[in-house]
Amino acid sequence: MRNFEYYTPTRIIFGKDTHLQTASLLKEYGAHKVLIHYGGQSAVRSGLIDEITANLKETGIEFVTLGGVVPNPHLSKVREGIELCKKENIDFILAVGGGSVIDSSKAIGYGVADPDTDVWDFCLKKATPTGCLPIGVVLTIAASGSEMSSSSVITNEETKEKRGCAKTDYCRPKFAILNPRLTYTLPQYQTESGCVDILMHTMERYFVNIETMEITDSISESLLQTVIYNARILMKEPDNYSARAEIMWAGSLSHNGLTGCGTGGGDWACHQLEHELGGVYDVTHGAGLAAIWGSWARYVYQVNPERFAQFATNIFDIPCGTDFEKTALAGIEAMEDFFRSINMPTNLHELGLDLTEQEIHDNFEKEIHELAAAQKMTYQEACQELKSCYDGYHFVENTEGIYNPFSLLNTFKYKKFDNYWFETSTPTYLVELLKNNHYDLERMAHEETDADVLNSIYGDEEPIPVIFQGGYLTIKEYDKEFGLYRLGFPNREVEEGFIKFLIPFYTRFSKIEAPFEIQKFVREIRSGQPEAFLKRLQTFFADTPYELASELERHYQNVLFIVFKLVGFYTQAKYHTSEGRIDLVVKTTDYIYVMECKLEGTAEEAIAQIEEKHYARPFETDSRKLFKIGINFSNRTRNIERWIVKNN
Repeated sequence: MRNFEYYTPTRIIFGKDTHLQTASLLKEYGAHKVLIHYGGQSAVRSGLIDEITANLKETGIEFVTLGGVVPNPHLSKVREGIELCKKENIDFILAVGGGSVIDSSKAIGYGVADPDTDVWDFCLKKATPTGCLPIGVVLTIAASGSEMSSSSVITNEETKEKRGCAKTDYCRPKFAILNPRLTYTLPQYQTESGCVDILMHTMERYFVNIETMEITDSISESLLQTVIYNARILMKEPDNYSARAEIMWAGSLSHNGLTGCGTGGGDWACHQLEHELGGVYDVTHGAGLAAIWGSWARYVYQVNPERFAQFATNIFDIPCGTDFEKTALAGIEAMEDFFRSINMPTNLHELGLDLTEQEIHDNFEKEIHELAAAQKMTYQEACQELKSCYDGYHFVENTEGIYNPFSLLNTFKYKKFDNYWFETSTPTYLVELLKNNHYDLERMAHEETDADVLNSIYGDEEPIPVIFQGGYLTIKEYDKEFGLYRLGFPNREVEEGFIKFLIPFYTRFSKIEAPFEIQKFVREIRSGQPEAFLKRLQTFFADTPYELASELERHYQNVLFIVFKLVGFYTQAKYHTSEGRIDLVVKTTDYIYVMECKLEGTAEEAIAQIEEKHYARPFETDSRKLFKIGINFSNRTRNIERWIVKNN
């Protein structure tokens, strides 16, 4: 566990009709002239603003009002508020609303206290606030926990950046009035989105890769269970006071630091990703978090599967044995099922963010040009490379391809192409499924299945649904007549990254050694050295375990698939497999290789088959040097035994 400080100076006034105490509280905290900051017209239509202003008039406290705060609060409104506060000599800000209004109020308070600093510099971490106008809150939305936190997140609508201000205790509200009845009129989507935000504030602190405190874990788990239980109640009973009260108090506790005691502060990757989405697409914060969380969890759970297994068991009562990974994945699926039960999205498609080619050009033209310049490419070449690397996701049939937003944004950030998706985590569990099922890897390029399989998880019996749902395969074609889907890799990033990841599981090489061996293999192919690369190919089969004796043929096929699939990223490599044989054709600038492999037979028989069936005939008029290669495998040595090379 990490050392920690816990500071919660905000005074909470909780319960029915507590908003009527607003004026007396402002007077108690020394307010003379107040900015009443709020959002849309709902606060006016409900009569809440009128009640509060009447209360202030009775007490003799002066005030001005500033409405118009929107979700993902805008920098322009913050700047408007700063100028208004300066003009009216405001000494206290009253935020009437939810997280957006509170965050906007905090930023205004920072800007007034530091008049010589542009408030956006606090969000860019170019400057640190030295003070803040005192803030009070009348909470109308249970979600952000901003009423007790030191956080403030603002969106620059011009640059489409959503950033958190530098955290200080200056902006912590002096008091917060929490009346659950004020949340009755919220639309269901906003209510449930708020519940997700509360859950995520807790989970961001819960999922860490360090030893934590048992008491903190227990508090977090209890809070999560409470929110899940009451979120379901509010789906059917929006006026349930008890459920509203539980959610409202959970929102405050989730983000005041309590659930982070001893955790080192938390991870916050999901929030950072959502901030990018929110800045560009203006999505509802909680819904955006729900859409991201499952993908994030599947990428990182292997770093600490025991933690995710604990979550699965203690939150969803999923039994946990010795297989932490299986339990962890079941817990992730259970959380996504909960999100679906409250009508929250579990992926970007459901969120309505299908990042298509048109949307990229609409939103990232500047970034594409900067990328092209950095890579010394033309604009058209950069666009084509982006499409090849990151496009191609199809969640339903007959739809436009969707880009991977995580990889795309990282490409723009670092101005280079890379396999960013695999930097987040690794698909170890999926590979083990493939191995345990002796799956024919070559099928992945043209797997066919139906909707029932795609939408279910058969666990150890069938790896395809898990691989599809994990994003490693996508829909390529759909046969409407028979209801069959043809699957394949969505793009080069996924294909190359996944194939590279397979090598240590199917060969003797580690993930560090494998790239160098492939590099040497490709160089030998390019330089016309068949004897050298065939000897190197032998090394990929070395130390084949005895337990594979009954599946040697499939093992040979899988290793050859992996090796020549990777070679195909640097040369023209095509392969065809069928029962009992593997045909390979590899083309380079100067050479063509036609290969036949015999799993039961001799190298002579393999060469004879090339000649008899005229495998090389399509290439005989080609100016490049042609090699015909016959190879045989030995079940005794569990490796390539012999080869014959003939050249024209």
